[in-house]
Amino acid sequence: MIRFKFELVPEEGVVKPYIEPYGYIFRAILMNWLKQIKPELVHELHSYNRIRPYSIQLSYRRKKLIFYLNIFDSNISSVLINDLIKDKNKEFLVSSQTFLLKKVVFEDISISTILKKARPVKSFIMNFIEPTYFKTTRSKNVVRLPIPELIFSNLLNLWNEYYSSEINIEEFPFLQWVNREIYPSSLKIKTISKEMGETIPAAGIVGWTNFEITKNESNYAKLIDAFCRLGELSNIGANRTAGFGVIKYRSKEFF
Repeated sequence: MIRFKFELVPEEGVVKPYIEPYGYIFRAILMNWLKQIKPELVHELHSYNRIRPYSIQLSYRRKKLIFYLNIFDSNISSVLINDLIKDKNKEFLVSSQTFLLKKVVFEDISISTILKKARPVKSFIMNFIEPTYFKTTRSKNVVRLPIPELIFSNLLNLWNEYYSSEINIEEFPFLQWVNREIYPSSLKIKTISKEMGETIPAAGIVGWTNFEITKNESNYAKLIDAFCRLGELSNIGANRTAGFGVIKYRSKEFF
């Protein structure tokens, strides 16, 4: 997995005070960028039969914008790296203000190392930094609750799509165990809305939830530790490619 850090500075010197660095804007920037250098990738990224192979995370400061682009598909990351090597003098239009690419750093993050370092976690806290919500085939309505099955089925699908060579996890027994053994013991959450560039903003939860695991079977608790660390990079839930579902994970106790 390649993690890009883009540092952008406004052409006019300071970020206009009314600018909100929404994630969907940077998703559009990525799509336009890829369209210029390899249009077929844009079509592939919008394919409905695969999990989106990237996530976006943002940081806002008075004199610069920083956004992180995490890419799980080596073909896409290679295309971007090669283009950056050829042309470092890039400009991006963000909310009608021109930004210059001041600095870009990319880091190769080993999923194998994340898995090897994982430990069977017994209790942990998940902080929902950006609005988080889930879509489910069971209902047309979205879910704005930290339900373990929804969190870890989301991360399981991402893992099996891109990292099954490390270990392929059978979905049914794993999610049965999640439903049986993981529960939220305490939480403090609220629902907030965030602009999505559409008529109606998207709403999701922010706050924290403390999770407990009652029993470690088939060493699944170790996978939970690895999945949560992956989730810090991939985001979770709906619209994770637009900066939603950003989480921070902290383990508290191990088996």
